[in-house]
Amino acid sequence: MKFVRAPFVRALGCFLLVGCSQGGHGSFEEADASADTPFSEAASTSPAARAVVARLDARLASVAKLPELPADPAHAPTDISHPPSAPSVRIARDESSLYVRPEASLRSRLAELRLPLDARGAFHIADESGLEADVALRDTNEAAAEVVDGHVVYRKAAARGTADLVHRPSAEGTEDIVLFDERPESENLSYLLSLGSEVAGLRLVENTLELVDDAGAPRLRVAPPYVIDAEGQRHEARLSVEGCAVDTDPVAPWGRLPTPPGASECTVNVEWSGRDVRYPAVVDPSWTTTQSMGAARYNHVAVLLANGKVLVAGGYDGSSFWSSAELYDPSTKTWASTGSMTSVRTRHVAVRLNNGQVLVAGGYSFSSSASYLTSANLYNPATGTWSSTGALNTGRHRHDATLLPDGNVLVAGGANGSGALASAEIYDVAAGSFQSIGNMGETRDSICVVPLSNGKVLIAGGYEESPEAWRTSAELYDPVQKSFTAAGSMSTKRAGHVGPSSRMGVWSSPEATAERTTRRPPTSTILRRTPGRRGPRSSAAAEGR
Repeated sequence: MKFVRAPFVRALGCFLLVGCSQGGHGSFEEADASADTPFSEAASTSPAARAVVARLDARLASVAKLPELPADPAHAPTDISHPPSAPSVRIARDESSLYVRPEASLRSRLAELRLPLDARGAFHIADESGLEADVALRDTNEAAAEVVDGHVVYRKAAARGTADLVHRPSAEGTEDIVLFDERPESENLSYLLSLGSEVAGLRLVENTLELVDDAGAPRLRVAPPYVIDAEGQRHEARLSVEGCAVDTDPVAPWGRLPTPPGASECTVNVEWSGRDVRYPAVVDPSWTTTQSMGAARYNHVAVLLANGKVLVAGGYDGSSFWSSAELYDPSTKTWASTGSMTSVRTRHVAVRLNNGQVLVAGGYSFSSSASYLTSANLYNPATGTWSSTGALNTGRHRHDATLLPDGNVLVAGGANGSGALASAEIYDVAAGSFQSIGNMGETRDSICVVPLSNGKVLIAGGYEESPEAWRTSAELYDPVQKSFTAAGSMSTKRAGHVGPSSRMGVWSSPEATAERTTRRPPTSTILRRTPGRRGPRSSAAAEGR
């Protein structure tokens, strides 16, 4: 996975517990019944532990920010990169561990996390299927757990007593954060991973480690770790596994024979040497279930594949652009990593081709300066990898695209540094290249493009920045004549709106393009919800995962 500067910190909510299948941890109901006594009544929290959490919050708040995305007429700026200062959890204890009581509204999504009373112990994580693992950070000193506003602090416990260890339990698992005041002797964290009996294999793809069941479904995940240094810069850390075999194939894992780990215990390393990290610094691995995406993202794309899986790619979280991609399996409601695009991008388009591959084109990124992308990639589900294809003739973002009856792809409108665009292009699948086909009748940013049953394409609405105007007008594209003609006007001005699916070769009747709303809400409340895009959350719960 590639990223551009700045950090990604997952926005996480309340964590849920369910009883372990082994090990005598007790059931969720038993834990819930005894959780009315807060941990603070069972053990004191020192001012020093509160100071550790304050340092952590300050380090996360210091993260270097990228410039904001160009203004979107249909999407108010949003930053989803930072978690709340205090995770919304209720932590209690029993004789052997700490556990987290779920919020009542989230008890339909059960997971399990138990943290040790002493830093030398292992934490236990499991998903609702019963797949579980125990994880112990090596080179730890004796340090009692202290709870501070939903954080579990082990002072001077890590790196042989030179660094603080902080767990941030959440709805998905825990961030296992180590705070270094100075450069350690070895820029490496080492964990002993003990696998439960239901773990059939390990999968290491795009710096993400997944624990899979016997049907190949990922159930637990170590997300790509990173370091935030003294200057607020984010640095990618590297994951590696010793002592167990791992599957590195980016093809969708569901239904594939897992690679047996060959051992019940192995070592997971997080290493960041050679990254020019300035200290003090924070190292942030996270251990979670797979019921949500591994990265929080918005202005990404999502496409239904021919095999029934969903591909999600790219996007932005308020401080980082992503090249990463993930797959969702609706039958198991789990996510898995797959190959990354050749470059980071957001506000791009994606269309599934008749050959099953997915075309991604255009978008926006920022490195040392703004970039309206012309590049395009093809995703091959059979290999789980991306390849470059021909480039757009005009760099653009906030455009739209659809599959045509002949199997080629129409790309139209959008915007770049020059403003809203009227130009359109055709992607020739056989040639692997784009051809300009002239202009629409008007410039249109944030448009809606819908294929009709007669083979033509309806293009409706959009936005023009100067002079500021939301469009009511519509046009029809005739792929036989390769021309645009006026098609009347909607009764309401709109941009960033949606229409029937145009991403997967689903042909709509003209009647299906009727207006769905009667009034446009204020710009500040509108989210860009074009087909293939979702709003600013990593959780898929609201989408009926």
